[in-house]
Amino acid sequence: MGDDRTSRAPGYRWYVLGILILVNIFNTLDRNLISVLGPYIKKDLQIGDAELGMLYGTTFALFYGIFGIPIARLADGWNRVRTLALGLSVWSAMTAASGLANGLSTLGLARIGVGIGEASAGPGAVALLGDYFPPSRRSMSLSLFTAGAFVGGGLAYAAGGTIVTAWTAAGSPLGIAPWQAAFLGLGIPGILLALLVIITVREPPRGISEGKVYADHPRPFASVMGEAAAMFPPWNLVGLWRRGARRQFWRLLLLLAAISAGVAGITEFTDTVLRKGRVVTIILGDWSLSTTLLQWSAIGLSAYAIVAWLWAMRDRDAQAHEMIAGSRTFLTLTVGFGLLTTVTHSVVGFAFVYGVRYFHLAPTDGVTFGVIASGMGAVGLLIGGPLGDLAHRGSAAGRLQFIIAAFVVFVAAIWVQFTTEDLTVFYLAYTVVAMFMTGWMGTLFATGQDLVAPRIRGAAHAVLVAGSSVIGLGLGPYLVGLVSDLTGDLRTGILAVLVVVPPALICLWAVARDVSASASRPQATPAIS
Repeated sequence: MGDDRTSRAPGYRWYVLGILILVNIFNTLDRNLISVLGPYIKKDLQIGDAELGMLYGTTFALFYGIFGIPIARLADGWNRVRTLALGLSVWSAMTAASGLANGLSTLGLARIGVGIGEASAGPGAVALLGDYFPPSRRSMSLSLFTAGAFVGGGLAYAAGGTIVTAWTAAGSPLGIAPWQAAFLGLGIPGILLALLVIITVREPPRGISEGKVYADHPRPFASVMGEAAAMFPPWNLVGLWRRGARRQFWRLLLLLAAISAGVAGITEFTDTVLRKGRVVTIILGDWSLSTTLLQWSAIGLSAYAIVAWLWAMRDRDAQAHEMIAGSRTFLTLTVGFGLLTTVTHSVVGFAFVYGVRYFHLAPTDGVTFGVIASGMGAVGLLIGGPLGDLAHRGSAAGRLQFIIAAFVVFVAAIWVQFTTEDLTVFYLAYTVVAMFMTGWMGTLFATGQDLVAPRIRGAAHAVLVAGSSVIGLGLGPYLVGLVSDLTGDLRTGILAVLVVVPPALICLWAVARDVSASASRPQATPAIS
């Protein structure tokens, strides 16, 4: 069940936080490496911006978002340290495997592997931090942990650009392209970090930070398999039919039919009307599939899996269903987070590509990007976490009000960054973007954690991440690339994604209203009780 000495050793607690920050650095480094390598991958593989957006977003997001849910349940019912170390090993190996890819299909498959492995990072680490740090310091610890993501994003630019430059200068030995060398060189160290995690990080008792210790699930892997089976056809449909749950069966079948029809219609419209027959295909053995069909099928399958899982939660875990699927507040927060990250993922995915295209940046300029992204991203989180906690002490909705204010500044800086013709202004605006892009994230995760019980923190975090993955990462970069291909102007593609900002802010306002109303009711009890 764990060793409660971990909760009483402040020094060790900070050591664990440092290790988890390092894990998150590798998490985002491996994920975002494709951002700086994008111009060179696009040239070698002869693909468009839409396909580049799909590689950055959809192929990763589909499996990251979907597998994050059952893996989160594994983290909630099994050893969180082992879950995290196993995932780290997988995504690091798949990052290295990306360096062996020689086409769009093989690189896409490697990105899927990265997504599956990285699905363990957030749920496992967040659940661990929930027991290493008390509720009063939760925003701080989660903000520091999240800061690792933006340090990793910055290192992706700096290290990726440096390796590309050095490998090019060396004449690309062994027939390995510079972008392939970057994947290989930065994937392997993560496997060594996984060994450090499993050897030095101890598992604390689940729920110890609130004084309520929960036992591990007696059959965690069987439970996870049940979670996964509830998400995907035909297993979930067969299971419902065998149990005699005819109403749920027909409801899921109708959902699957509606999503399939929607995927077919959107694919046809995209290929024939928008792209006017200029379709890029992926060869998989004897099969030839358009990237457009793969894109919308991935989004459709993700949406189906998440909705099916949320519907099935009612029978498997009534409390989790009430706090997640049955909570209008939590679901609104999830949608709002997804819309917010549509903008953030679009900027992260295409900022360096934009700089190369409009300002003729070289691979070595990735170092400048990296310093800004990691430095200001970390500053944003270091400032944002305490400010979020301070705002929360001022009012129940204070965290949401802080998030709204930070995001408005973030969007204004984006507009300046991608409309200026001056490189210095571009970098200055990016400095503001990097700082305010991170300042609100730890606070939003803390808001989500406040709404659920300790034993389902991993699942709650996974649902938030699933919304971010499917909506933000799955749609944002692809749509930016698609608009760029259609208009011939990447600037237009990036600015077009800002259309999601008003509905995102409306969602946050609605959550703030609900939180305030709940806090003002005398009979209300804390969500963690």
